[in-house]
Amino acid sequence: MKLTNLFAAAVIATSANTATAQDAADWAGFYAGITASSIGLQTNRGAPGYSFGGIGGTGPGIMLGYNHAVSPNFIVGGELTYSFGKTYYIEPFGLSLEEEASLRLRGGYVMGNTLVYGAIGYAQANAVYLSSFTDKGDGAVVAVGLEHMLNPNMTIRVEYSHAEYSGYDFLPGIWEDTTDTLTVGVAYKF
Repeated sequence: MKLTNLFAAAVIATSANTATAQDAADWAGFYAGITASSIGLQTNRGAPGYSFGGIGGTGPGIMLGYNHAVSPNFIVGGELTYSFGKTYYIEPFGLSLEEEASLRLRGGYVMGNTLVYGAIGYAQANAVYLSSFTDKGDGAVVAVGLEHMLNPNMTIRVEYSHAEYSGYDFLPGIWEDTTDTLTVGVAYKF
C-alpha cells in the first residue's frame, strides 16, 4: 500500500501541469492579465529650477495582447496596457499622474519556457495639477522584459519601461514628464 501511494505521488508530481514550451508557437495567441507597478516620475516645467525627480508611486493595472510566432524562436505582437497608479509631486505644482495607458508593438526571443522581449509604442498619461486642472500628455514608450511560462496558459513577467510625455494642452512644449516603471504581472493565455 505504501509503495502504491508513493508511486501515485510520484506520477502526480511528474505529471503536474508544468509548461514544456519548445518553440514560439506555444506563446502564440491572445492573453490578458493583471500587473503591479512601481513608478518613478521626473517632471520638467520649462523654467530653470523647475525640474524635479525621485517622485514615485505604485499601482495596479491590466494588460491585453496577442503574440504571433514568426519562426521557431521569435514572436511579434501587440499589447495594450493600462495602469491605475498614481505618482505625486506636491510642491509647487501639486502634480499627480493618475493614469497611464500604452499601445505597443512587442517582439521577443523564446528560450524554452522563457521569453525575452522588447516593446515600443505610444503612451498617454492623465495629469492633474493643483488638484483641479486635468490634462493629458502623450509620447513614446520603450520597454524590455522577461516572461516565464508556468503552464500552457499561465505566464509571469517582470518588465522595465520608460515613457516620455509631452503634448499637454496647458503650456504645450514646456511641460514634460518622464516615467520609469518596474512592473510585475501575471497573464492568462487563451
